[in-house]
Amino acid sequence: MLGLGLALLLSCAEYNAQESYLALLLLGNTGGGDGTTSSTPWATSQYTYRRRITFGTAHSLLRAGYTATISLDTRTAATNVALASGNDVRIFWQPTVGSAVELDRIGTTWNNSATSIDFRLQSDITANLNAAGDGEYYVYYGNASAGTPSTNEMNVYYFADFFNRADSSSIGNGWTEWTDAGDADIISGKLRLDDNGDTDPPQVGISQTFALGAIPDDFRLEWEWTIDATNAESIWANYVLVGTNGTMVNSSRSTGVGAGVYSCESLGCSGSNGISNNMANMIENNITGTNTFRIDVDVSAFTYNYTRGGTVANNLAFVNNQTVLDEIRIATDNNNFSSAQAHQFDNLKLTLTVADSPEMSTGSEETIF
Repeated sequence: MLGLGLALLLSCAEYNAQESYLALLLLGNTGGGDGTTSSTPWATSQYTYRRRITFGTAHSLLRAGYTATISLDTRTAATNVALASGNDVRIFWQPTVGSAVELDRIGTTWNNSATSIDFRLQSDITANLNAAGDGEYYVYYGNASAGTPSTNEMNVYYFADFFNRADSSSIGNGWTEWTDAGDADIISGKLRLDDNGDTDPPQVGISQTFALGAIPDDFRLEWEWTIDATNAESIWANYVLVGTNGTMVNSSRSTGVGAGVYSCESLGCSGSNGISNNMANMIENNITGTNTFRIDVDVSAFTYNYTRGGTVANNLAFVNNQTVLDEIRIATDNNNFSSAQAHQFDNLKLTLTVADSPEMSTGSEETIF
C-alpha cells in the first residue's frame, strides 16, 4: 500500500510539473511571436498583434508635438494586418503611469509593403534615447472587425487643416474669420477667400492660435495655394502668415508677423503675380494656378528657406523678428474678384523639424496569445 501511495504521489507531481511547464510556454508567447517577452501591458485585447516603436540613438531632442513617422508592411497577404483599408492598424501611447491612449494617425497607401504612418509625440524624448522615458509607443493590428480609426490632422501634426469637409460659409475647426468685404468659405474641400471690394485690410481672412502653444523649435509649413490666373487688377495681396497672437492684427499685413509669404501686385511688390517674403523683396514672379508651397523656418535666425516645385530660395528674412510664434493667419485685401476668381488654400500642415531626425523602427511582432 505504501508503494502504491508513493507511486500515485510521484505521478501527480509529474503531471503538475508538466502542466506548469505548459503554462510557462503559453505565458512566454504573450511577449512576442519570436519568443521575446514584453513587460508593457496589452493596451486592448481587440488587436492580436503589436510592435514596439523605437527612435534610434542618434537624434536631436524630440519635443511633444513632434510628428513621428514609421514605415510598416500592411499587405494583408504577407502580414497579420487584417484589413486592406488599414483600419485595424492603430498607434497607442502607453505611459508608465495611467492607461494606454489610442492616438490619431494618418497613413499613406494601405495594403502596401511600405506604408508611412504619421502620429504625434505626447511628451519630449531626450536626444539620442531610443524610447520615451515616461512610456512606450506601439503599433497594434490584427482585428478584422475594426471600425474607422481617428485620423484628425489637427491631432497628428503640430497644426494642420486639410479643409476636407462639407461646403460651408463657416470655416469651423477653431478658426476665427472676418469678412469686412468678402466671404471665407469651404468649397469643394478647400478654403476659398472670395473678395468683393478694393479695400485695405481687414478685407477677408481667417486666423487661429495654436492649441499646443507657441512653436518651440524650427518648423516646416506647407500648403497648396491656388492663385487666380485671370486677375485683371493691378493692386492686390493675399498671404499666409505666422506671428504673435495679440500683436498680429487683422488691420495690418505686417504688424506682429514673423514668417510671411505674400502673393501680391503693387503695394510694395514689383512685377506681376509675385511671391514675396515681406512685400518688398520678390522671390519670384508670374506665379499662378495651383502650386504647393513650403517654408522651412529657422526660428533663432529669423529666416526661412522657400520651396515651390523646383524653385528654392534660402535665408529669406522674417517680416519682424518675432520670438513668439503662436498664431497663423490667411487673408487677402485690395481684391475685387468674382467667386470664380477667388484664391484657394488646401492641405495646410505645420510640423516641427530637428537637425538630426530619429531613425524610426518597429520591433519584433508580439502576439497576445
